[in-house]
Amino acid sequence: MPFDYDGGEGIDFESFDAFLSAEDTTDWLRAWTDNAELTGSNFRVFGQNGSGGYLAAAAQACAAR
Repeated sequence: MPFDYDGGEGIDFESFDAFLSAEDTTDWLRAWTDNAELTGSNFRVFGQNGSGGYLAAAAQACAAR
């Protein structure tokens, strides 16, 4: 779904068609934090900005909606 803000001069965001898998989220989270003990089970990654940075929400927040 395209997301345009302020005539293309605002937020650079691309939403994904589906959440990242738990495995991919775990790989990303461990690389981002340098903590091999973390898992991605508590997070849902649903988009990225123009530089490739992911946007995630806590799983409980997603379940509550």
